[in-house]
Amino acid sequence: MNPKVRLLTSKQLDNLLLSGKPLEKALSNLKLINTLFGNHKQLGKAVIQYGKSTPSKKELYIVDLGCDSGDCINYIARKLKKF
Repeated sequence: MNPKVRLLTSKQLDNLLLSGKPLEKALSNLKLINTLFGNHKQLGKAVIQYGKSTPSKKELYIVDLGCDSGDCINYIARKLKKF
């Protein structure tokens, strides 16, 4: 597997008709992968670092496209509340 190459095949979560147990399992697996690889922490650190580097900004807007379950953006939101 080459992480520099984007797969052109559809992911299971790209199927808008996916529901029930298969959807729950796919989202659970994705959350586990994000947690194990530290995606949440890395993104959280980057956002907080950006916030610290631009203290004059009162608000920060973040758009998470293709966020699947939204667990990553929720993690960042919790971290920003502490910031």
